[in-house]
Amino acid sequence: MNKTIPVSFRLDAESKIQIEKRAELKGVRVSEFAREVVLEALNDESELAKLRMQISTFRQELSAIREDLAVAVKALLVTSSSKETVTPEDAQRWVEMNMNS
Repeated sequence: MNKTIPVSFRLDAESKIQIEKRAELKGVRVSEFAREVVLEALNDESELAKLRMQISTFRQELSAIREDLAVAVKALLVTSSSKETVTPEDAQRWVEMNMNS
């Protein structure tokens, strides 16, 4: 078993009252409640890092989707203003070549 080391910190009066009330509601000592809160915050921080990484990935994917959409809109604008007819097959081929990655 890992040896535990005491940790202490100061709180303002309002925070002290709040932590005492929460500990009482939970039926534990203030020190036990404070330890749980700190450990949970440390765990949440690693979860937060994972979420930040996922958000970064989603932003990159969204940027790529926006670029693809821009290409599609440009193509639609060009083809809709031309006198040339685009068949559904040609349109499908264009979508597969330009929008699917």
